[in-house]
Amino acid sequence: MYTNEQFKASLSESLELRAALNEHASVSITDAQGRITHVNDKFCATSKYSRGELLGSDHRIINSGHHSKDFMRNLWESIIRGEIWHGEIKNRAKDKSFYWEHVTLSSFRGVRGTPDQFVSIRANITKRKQVEVDLSSAEDQLRTLVGRLHNVREEEARRIARELHDDLGQHLTAFNLDLTEMESDLQATTSRQKEHFSRMHAGVNHMIEVVQQISGELRLAQLDVLGLTAAIDWQMKEFSRRSNISSSIVRLDEIVLTDIQNTALFRILQEALTNVVRHSGATEVILSLESQMGVAELRLQDNGRGITDAQLKDKSSIGLLGMHERARLGSGNVTITGDRGNGTTVIVRIPHAKPGAITP
Repeated sequence: MYTNEQFKASLSESLELRAALNEHASVSITDAQGRITHVNDKFCATSKYSRGELLGSDHRIINSGHHSKDFMRNLWESIIRGEIWHGEIKNRAKDKSFYWEHVTLSSFRGVRGTPDQFVSIRANITKRKQVEVDLSSAEDQLRTLVGRLHNVREEEARRIARELHDDLGQHLTAFNLDLTEMESDLQATTSRQKEHFSRMHAGVNHMIEVVQQISGELRLAQLDVLGLTAAIDWQMKEFSRRSNISSSIVRLDEIVLTDIQNTALFRILQEALTNVVRHSGATEVILSLESQMGVAELRLQDNGRGITDAQLKDKSSIGLLGMHERARLGSGNVTITGDRGNGTTVIVRIPHAKPGAITP
């Protein structure tokens, strides 16, 4: 039995809790048919309906039409089963404005064990949802901007490649021909002069090779001309030739991707191979490209020292950030994992429209 003092203390505490709840949340109670039998002041203020307009109505009075019938049916089925339902609901106020609430719904059961009352406690989260929308919009705008920057950079790279190949390359070739003609005109050529001419020819030939190499890397000529799989095969052989790191391809599917996706996948591969040379200390890399349920998966694994968590989380790593951003431009993603002393694995996944035909 409560003493008079205990009853007063309990009543005071209940009133304080009720006041705190009314200040923070909208509260409503309905009968077994869903008719509203009680609302607090916060519910009226948020919905902009008067208490008289709400009592006797059901919650369809604030239905925004945003949620599907399945969503609402699952909600009610949950609380009828006696479960407590939590979720976010978009409502519409009397003045036609929309607002979001985080809702907790529960039922009270009568003597027969069936629900005879439903209670909802609602916290207004409209400002938070607007921030989420604003952030999502900003991310979309930033992604669009980054995509345009990548496209501009690719176009600029192609322009520079053309100038290197068509202008500088031709001048170097002409210079090499002039050297040959000069050498033949000098009838009394000494062995020392011949040595000088030989070194000059070698130097010019090397410059021509470097110009062609840079031009090819900038222009992605192999990708444009050969296609993705042949370009990957060429890139791996070129990588081994230049780095003296053994490379092998265990699988190479023919996969149809968009031009943007092809470029993204190939550039990510180039960056990953560059990281192998610069940081891994590896002696071998293994590559596979395969189609798995409509997703192109490129996997590159080396046997080097392995990337660390600190390196993966390094926000200043332009190369890693660029790989992730290029994958997003192709509607895909990059996963990079590493075990200390057991190498690093780079996995790129990009969805594609048509299944690939597996090559042996």
